[in-house]
Amino acid sequence: MQTDYVQRFLFEDLDIRGRLVCLTGAWQRMLDGRDYPEDIASLLGHTTALNTLLGANQKGAGRVTLQLQGSGPVRLLVADCTAELRIRGMAHYKEEGLKNTNERNLLGDGRLSVTLEDMKSGRFYQSLVPLEGETLEQIFQHYLSQSEQLTTCLRLFADGAALCGLLLEKLPGADGRDPDGWNRVTQLAATLTLDETRDAQSYDLLTRVFPEELMRVFRLYSVEYHCPYDGESEGHAARPRPRGSRSYPRRAGRGGGPQRDVRSRVPLRRSSDRRDVHLSLKGDMKKLLAAVLMLGLAACGDQPAPKPQPKSATPPQSSVPQAVTAAPAPEAKAPEAPKPDPNKELAARVKKALEGEPKVQAGGIDVTAADGKVSLWGTAANAAERNRAGAVASKVDGVRSLDNQIKVVKGS
Repeated sequence: MQTDYVQRFLFEDLDIRGRLVCLTGAWQRMLDGRDYPEDIASLLGHTTALNTLLGANQKGAGRVTLQLQGSGPVRLLVADCTAELRIRGMAHYKEEGLKNTNERNLLGDGRLSVTLEDMKSGRFYQSLVPLEGETLEQIFQHYLSQSEQLTTCLRLFADGAALCGLLLEKLPGADGRDPDGWNRVTQLAATLTLDETRDAQSYDLLTRVFPEELMRVFRLYSVEYHCPYDGESEGHAARPRPRGSRSYPRRAGRGGGPQRDVRSRVPLRRSSDRRDVHLSLKGDMKKLLAAVLMLGLAACGDQPAPKPQPKSATPPQSSVPQAVTAAPAPEAKAPEAPKPDPNKELAARVKKALEGEPKVQAGGIDVTAADGKVSLWGTAANAAERNRAGAVASKVDGVRSLDNQIKVVKGS
């Protein structure tokens, strides 16, 4: 049973799309050994849920980092999600003032930053918004209204064992399809609870929350906790620090216990430092070249004047030194082209075969492949269309076995 996942879906008759994230095992591994209080775990869970929903909507090699800084007892909440849906996160807080207070008092005044990193080009895109709202869910809702340019509905839940997030987006043509559709769907979304998400499959959960709505579901995306620095924390702490460097506290993690009463220290890249170093090196290089040039000129000035040579049949040798032709540099080998992925090629062939079948709505079907095993995800209007899609996929060259996960949803 898949318990850590992101599920995308679409209400086709309403022009409303959504994403659902449910985490249990990955979330528990993130909290392992940190001993966060209940309120801190809940806030970090809300942050992680939204960050995963945003990460699932990215295309290509990217990373989404959500950071919330406040002046209250909770000084910092950070969540990170890669394009492969590998997540990590942490919280900095002070114990004083944690009890008998609401979420806004825990956070205080501050700002929310969302950073998108393009791993291929190395470029960063960041948006900053103030903390506006009484709860963290309202603060995130305000950010989405400013950045997504779409009307959204957000539901977030978290405790020490599980977290869940539901995001609905109203597309531009939704009111024309059904004027009451958005109001009806958001009212149904408000009935969702965290308890019913535990050990529940995504399709069963969605049909339970939206029983009367026709929807198209897509393939599941698995989510995992991945923090490559956890195993290296002790090694970094044991290394001797350079003389004059700051002594930073150990990062909270497995075996390190919770980190309390610690202000956030985020190292920043200072472009001015790099420019100063670059200019300094550039100046030293200029001095070196000037010294070499002066030595060369001085050597040329110390040479005695050449004596006149008698005329001869052979042309006189030029006193100007002849240029020495350097040996041609070996040609650089062109980088090898990346090898094609046979699994992606097989999935593409199956998808093309489905698109060529007039009796199958291939636009709502996702295809995955692994060592000849092909899986079909999506919805079909009836059992005949589902069976037809499976038959077409089975006939594609290279398909050894078929896992037909297409759900029959009337009207899809």
